[in-house]
Amino acid sequence: MPVSRRRRSRLFISVVLWCVLTALVVAFVLVPGLDASGTAVGHGSHYVREQEGHDGAIVFVHGVMGDGISTWTNPNTKAYWPQLLTEDRAFDNYNIFVYEYDSPRLGKSYSIDEIVENMRLVLESSGVLGHREINFLAHSMGGLVTRGFLVRYQRITPKIPLIYFYSTPTTGSQWANIAEFLSKNRQFHDMLPMGANSFIENLQSSWLAAKLDVCSFCAYEVKDTDGIDIVARQSATALCTESLEPIPEDHISIVKPADRGSIPYIAFKTAFTKTHDPKGPRVCKH
Repeated sequence: MPVSRRRRSRLFISVVLWCVLTALVVAFVLVPGLDASGTAVGHGSHYVREQEGHDGAIVFVHGVMGDGISTWTNPNTKAYWPQLLTEDRAFDNYNIFVYEYDSPRLGKSYSIDEIVENMRLVLESSGVLGHREINFLAHSMGGLVTRGFLVRYQRITPKIPLIYFYSTPTTGSQWANIAEFLSKNRQFHDMLPMGANSFIENLQSSWLAAKLDVCSFCAYEVKDTDGIDIVARQSATALCTESLEPIPEDHISIVKPADRGSIPYIAFKTAFTKTHDPKGPRVCKH
C-alpha cells in the first residue's frame, strides 16, 4: 500500500475513534437526573406508601448515577413509577418503598459491596425487612446490588417471591470501561465485563451456588442510548429464571413508564400476577 494511502487510512481510523470516544464522553456527561456537580438529585430512601396492616412490600432499587426520583419519573407525563403502583388495585395490600444510595457521576463513593451493607441498614431501620413478603424492582446496577444483598443475607430470601431486573449488567458492561476512565466512582469498576472484573464473576458464582428459590424476571433494552448499547442483551438476561422481555426503550427510559399502559409497567405487573394469588405468594422452585 502506498505511504499516502496508509497515512489516509490511519487518519481515518483515528478520526473515527476520536468521534466514538467523544460521543461516549458526551453521553456520560449529559446523563439526566444529575445536578451540575454530578450528584444524583433525589430525596433519600423513603416510603411512597406505608400503611399499617400491609404485610407486603415492593422495593425500587435504582442504578449507577441514579436516584430515587428521576430514575423512575417519565419526563413527558411526569408519571412516577412507585406512585403508579399505589393507583393500581393489583398492589393494594403492598407498601411501596424506594431505596436510594449515593452514586455520583465523577466523585468517590461506595463500592457495590458497600452499597449492599447500606441497603441492609436502610431496609432494616425503615422496617422493610419486617414485612412478611418483599418484592424487588431493580434497574441496571441496582440488580447487582439486590443480588449481592440476597447472597449475603440469605435468611431473607424465603420472604422474596419476585425480583424484576431491568437492564442489569449481570456479566458487566463495555460502557463501564469508559466510565471508569472518566470517574472516581468505584461502582463503574465493579461493572467491568467478566474477565476484567472479579466482583461480577464472584457474584455470579455465589448466586448460582446459593440456589435461591426466587423468581427472577428480566427485561432488556432494545434501543441504544445516544447511539450506545449500554447493557447488551446477553448481559441483561443472564441468571434469569423466567420469561425474557424485550422493551422498546433505551437504558434510561426502560424504567420511566409514561402510564400504566406502558410496556415496562405491564411487564412487571404481569410477572407480579404470575407469582401471586389471593392466598399468598407462589415461590418459584428451580
